[in-house]
Amino acid sequence: MRRGARRRVPSLARSRVGLVCDLPGRLWQALGNSTKASDQALLADLTAALAREPGSADLSNALGVAAAMGSQAKGQAPIDYFHQAVQQDSNHLMAGLNLVEALVKAGQYQPAIDQALQVLTAIPGASEDSSPGHTLAVDSSSAGSASLRETPHFPTGFDFFR
Repeated sequence: MRRGARRRVPSLARSRVGLVCDLPGRLWQALGNSTKASDQALLADLTAALAREPGSADLSNALGVAAAMGSQAKGQAPIDYFHQAVQQDSNHLMAGLNLVEALVKAGQYQPAIDQALQVLTAIPGASEDSSPGHTLAVDSSSAGSASLRETPHFPTGFDFFR
């Protein structure tokens, strides 16, 4: 039946490797899927996109989240991708937070503390008032290359942030 649909609707037959702008949507769709196996080509497509845009912190961060959903979830791969994203853009707050969370999950507590301090100093206005109970309002337009609302978070399951 699907083959017949591809003949009737040519756009269904096109390659799954789409524009880079398709990748964030595919990642969010995979994050929302309970089986986490809905898009088998996502990791490969993100890797190919990062090869085309090697300086993209957003793609490195997305690749870390995607790697955490797959067979590399308990390995070093997510940490490496998040670290790469932070090196590419030290103001990418979500990549920094994702790196902190991945390091904690891996039991690497001192590097996680060091990274958390770097993330906190990168928050605009963080040093203005450090009194207890002070709430920081983070302007997502100045928090890295992608909006905080659009950037996926690690770990991929439900936690305090999701």
